Amino acid sequence: MHKAERRSSTSKRVRETEAQAVAFVVCSGIALETGSAAQDYIGLYGGDAKLFGESLEYVQWTATKILNAIEADESSAPPDNLSKLRPLTEVAFVRSKSLLALSTL
Repeated sequence: MHKAERRSSTSKRVRETEAQAVAFVVCSGIALETGSAAQDYIGLYGGDAKLFGESLEYVQWTATKILNAIEADESSAPPDNLSKLRPLTEVAFVRSKSLLALSTL
């Protein structure tokens, strides 16, 4: 996620916030409950609405890439779980917007 130029051009605060935001979106996409873990962790690194606004496109792109890879391998998921999942690319967009809204609280 944060390799080469991107890694050297961002602070630890940005990298940790973006990584946790992506994890939150991906976990939501596969119906894995995380409670307040993402919000708590992001708070430890000082993530805020401004940072999310600046990172939103990158978070959405990365989460979508991961969710697409999971969806491509959905044949390994139990059949009864598949019907409960929303299209994963939609989840990436909706959940990253939700995380941005949470950061303003």
